[in-house]
Amino acid sequence: MSTSSPEAPAAVSPASGRAAKKRFLHDAAEHVRDAGHRAFVRKALGGYYTNRDLQKSRYRDWEQARDAASLAKWSAVNRLDELLPKFVATFEANGGVVHWARDAEEARGIILGLLRVAKAHAVIKSKCMTSEEIHLNAALEADGYGVVESDLGEFIQQLRGEPPYHFVFPCMHVRRDEISDLFPPPTVRRNSR
Repeated sequence: MSTSSPEAPAAVSPASGRAAKKRFLHDAAEHVRDAGHRAFVRKALGGYYTNRDLQKSRYRDWEQARDAASLAKWSAVNRLDELLPKFVATFEANGGVVHWARDAEEARGIILGLLRVAKAHAVIKSKCMTSEEIHLNAALEADGYGVVESDLGEFIQQLRGEPPYHFVFPCMHVRRDEISDLFPPPTVRRNSR
């Protein structure tokens, strides 16, 4: 198991964390007063619940299936001391390298070190709550890397300069016209025949 961090991490200051919290509280208070926004989010969630309910019909007993999934998750969480070493052994046996980090700063440092070793210039990220929790994008950008989110909802939020609104639906609060404004109109190319 690799536990080293090739280089020191780019710092994300406590001040930036306080600024993000202040912005969140301001935006939350603004949205609470915005009845139109609340209705829009309620409608979006209604669509989610309708689709979820359609999927429930695929199970004989949806509640039992949900309970079984929950039990499996908590069983795994309560056995991490047993399951993690098994995962690491299997992963490394197949050529993977595991990096352990004690905190967000160390995790960012490991990731930045790997990018430096690879001489990367840009990063295409997949949807990952952990990267939000450790403020990875800010560290990557502060270190000069271009960062692009591969999930469309996350990418929309990135273009808006906002964190994800919701884990499953990162931009559920954004109306279609607001999304359209983020993208330039397509350019039509004529064939030169």
